[in-house]
Amino acid sequence: MLQLVGRKSGTTRINPLIYGDIGGEVVVVASKGGADQHPAWYLNIKGSQEIAFQIATQAFRATWREPAGAERDKVWEFMVGYSRRTRATRRQRVARFPW
Repeated sequence: MLQLVGRKSGTTRINPLIYGDIGGEVVVVASKGGADQHPAWYLNIKGSQEIAFQIATQAFRATWREPAGAERDKVWEFMVGYSRRTRATRRQRVARFPW
């Protein structure tokens, strides 16, 4: 579960997301099911320095970043192998959450 504040509304929003773990870092893909637009949560996260998320019963606060180049390709391949839903997407938007 990813918790963010809406960049326009200021409303706190909680988004359930598929995630992976690569070397102790939580990884999510912002694909909006392959749509041509980014999902709203991605646009909200772009305006945030720190995020809050929960995995099972554990809550975390963290900074985030987007991987680039070979690292981005590695993250994408991992997530494609991890999730059938990710394999079906046309766009490759990746955000990575270090913890």
